[in-house]
Amino acid sequence: MKKNLILFLTLLSFAGLVSCNSTPEKGTTAEDANATAPVAAVDSFPPSGTLSGDSIFVSGRYVLFFGTDEQIKDPAEQAAITQFKETAAAVIDSINRQGNLQATYCVVNHIVVNNRGNSRMVISRTYFKEKTGIILMDGNQPPEIRKGVLTAPEYHAALAKFFMTNVNS
Repeated sequence: MKKNLILFLTLLSFAGLVSCNSTPEKGTTAEDANATAPVAAVDSFPPSGTLSGDSIFVSGRYVLFFGTDEQIKDPAEQAAITQFKETAAAVIDSINRQGNLQATYCVVNHIVVNNRGNSRMVISRTYFKEKTGIILMDGNQPPEIRKGVLTAPEYHAALAKFFMTNVNS
């Protein structure tokens, strides 16, 4: 008797699972329920440097300075952020004048990186302790992230080391 009850409950459970998997949702046809979402085209990644909401899309050789636009209560920290913005602007100008790299400054929280082979990764600044920094990307390997404030010569040295070491980029 006990075996029959267990067998009956098992069959009932199995029948319920089968019926749930084969029933389309309300308001859809069987064809709609079996259809899959279209896959994004390979070239659907926006041009490098495109801002969308709280994200920036980057690909290839790119230098991204990130900061904040919020006012900081601590005067010393606010002065450091102001100095960072000025230094970043000067370094970005020198990079863009040379023409072989793209560089920009942003305050977004999500950086979407398109690497070689169309592999994508998202860098989320949400939990970064530091409010400022730089991300170096060459499109072939994982980006290098340097958080905090550096001087202009330190940024140029980091750029030279990253991009000269990675000559395949």
